[in-house]
Amino acid sequence: MLHRAARVAAFVGDDREVVVRSGIPRVDGQRPPKEIAGVGDTAKAEAEWLKAIELEPHFAEPRVSLIVAALARGDKDRALAASKAAADSGAESPELSFEIGMAYASAGDIPSAERWFRSAVRLRPDYVEALANLGRIAYEAGRVEDALIRYSAANRAAPNDSTYPKIMAAILLKDRHDFAGALAGFRAALAVERDPGERARLEAIIAELSKATKP
Repeated sequence: MLHRAARVAAFVGDDREVVVRSGIPRVDGQRPPKEIAGVGDTAKAEAEWLKAIELEPHFAEPRVSLIVAALARGDKDRALAASKAAADSGAESPELSFEIGMAYASAGDIPSAERWFRSAVRLRPDYVEALANLGRIAYEAGRVEDALIRYSAANRAAPNDSTYPKIMAAILLKDRHDFAGALAGFRAALAVERDPGERARLEAIIAELSKATKP
């Protein structure tokens, strides 16, 4: 049974390793970053966001845009500085908490990232990306039960996305050797999966697991 468990686990792959982030949010009354900074006019875009922040320091959206733009161009220091300024400003939104979490994660400060992802979920309990990132952080910290709880919440928030039942199934298989639970998870993923290639992979995994669960 343990040999088969290892073989099935290897066949499944690393569906656990999924990192997600939000899209680039629109600043109310302005063009989104991809429409300004995305065409090489980053300075103009940032000037607009900074002006909006100066006019209303508690306005969360331009702060979100500054962080997203900095992360998009790989400027981790600028993203972190903008995040710290946002945190000090008292501005608040689920997107802002999430992007601050992304900035801290990019800087390698996982405890702070986790704290901000939790803040995003507090403000929006069905924030799928934040829930998924909390799941990954918990898993990588060895908190398997916490990871499953977070991924389960992400699955409830996005029931038509096969990603989260696949991740949970992989965790159950690899970390708990729970063949029945993993089989149920992969079947749930198959029920909503639309990609033909991925459906074929899931069907093969389910067939292999079905053999392993037979008496």
